[in-house]
Amino acid sequence: MKTRLLILAGLFGVVLAVGLALHTGLVGLSLLAAGAGGLLAGTATVSYLYPVAGSTPPTSRQIQLLSMLTATVHFGDTDTTAVITHNMNLTAAQLANGWPLILPYINAPGTVVPLLSFALTDSNNVTITKASTTGTNCTLSVTLLRPDSNIT
Repeated sequence: MKTRLLILAGLFGVVLAVGLALHTGLVGLSLLAAGAGGLLAGTATVSYLYPVAGSTPPTSRQIQLLSMLTATVHFGDTDTTAVITHNMNLTAAQLANGWPLILPYINAPGTVVPLLSFALTDSNNVTITKASTTGTNCTLSVTLLRPDSNIT
């Protein structure tokens, strides 16, 4: 029998995962304990500004005739991922051309410049990844630009 034990302790919470692998199959036990304020690693908060306002992304119909989306992304120190849903239904060819164009800037930095990466996840989503380091909390303003019909 093989046994693996993984314990991760963070500033805001504790994650305890115990997995037992047996010859006859896999038996798993997971315990998730969160303290005040959140988990060890989390998801940033996305607030849409245009063409809709709030936490709900625009629908395909709302963005259909528009070529721009703006949002604010709030990362805490332990937040590592944010997904901006644009619902532009881009084609594989448009994604291969690097669309939508991502125009980010940090408008409220923490004490450490965050390491950020951006990925065109699929035809409707952009994923932002941030290294989880003390002082990397920040607020980003992000604009996504869809290619104009004259370009495509």
